[in-house]
Amino acid sequence: MELSRAGVCVVSGLARGIDGEAHRGALDGGSPTAAVMGGGLDIMYPPEHSSLAERVAAKGCLVSEYPPGIKPAKYTFPERNRIISGLASAVVVVEAGERSGTMITVGSALDQGRDVYSVPGDIDRSSTRGSNRLLRDGAGIVLSPEELISELGINLPSASVPAASDPILASLSRKQSTPEQLSLALHEETALINTRLLELELQGLVIRRPGGLYTPV
Repeated sequence: MELSRAGVCVVSGLARGIDGEAHRGALDGGSPTAAVMGGGLDIMYPPEHSSLAERVAAKGCLVSEYPPGIKPAKYTFPERNRIISGLASAVVVVEAGERSGTMITVGSALDQGRDVYSVPGDIDRSSTRGSNRLLRDGAGIVLSPEELISELGINLPSASVPAASDPILASLSRKQSTPEQLSLALHEETALINTRLLELELQGLVIRRPGGLYTPV
């Protein structure tokens, strides 16, 4: 919830457990959240998250690379996980076994150049062996939401920041642009521009026009 209150768009997989709690906390915090599905958008998995999915869709978005009718399967979730890490600026592992799907997400995140953080857990529990090993191997440690917010360089909303102070919004206010054009103008990687554009779109601050052009609302 604290991350959401700081304006962070939480991206997760709508799965049982930590995924679901991440989305609920994001919704309670007031910021948009994005759920990446492991099948077609018309097939809810897990089925008990139908109402949660409706809340996510109303405040943020549901994402899937699979067409309607495709059922979630063992192979679709690892494929889905690379999208979760790709949309994120950083990946936070709350709990993971050594062979869990979360570790696949971590592998994708590292391949994509994303920062990886982990929450330390009980060393006697098999469900935290993977997340603890990440800390041993150099992942950033998360002891509180406030520390993570500071680590990510996020300014807490103690005072409202004018939209014009955002370099992307400032650039779009002068000329509608594609992510590639913004990347050249702002000297930032296109992947980072795309992530920020998604956040701004979920916040209702920009609109994607035909041809991939973005413009302020």
